[in-house]
Amino acid sequence: MAGQYFGFIAGSYAAAILVLGAMIGGAILSYRSAKARLARVEGLRDTKKAGR
Repeated sequence: MAGQYFGFIAGSYAAAILVLGAMIGGAILSYRSAKARLARVEGLRDTKKAGR
């Protein structure tokens, strides 16, 4: 009886860890892409200033 509960709890923890890992990974990826986009926009702005 206790083994069934332990398996359920362990499975729940495993699922929670996977979801948390996916969220953290997604946040890191979106942060990197936003940073790259910002750098690209600033680079374009700087080249326009230099062109004047």
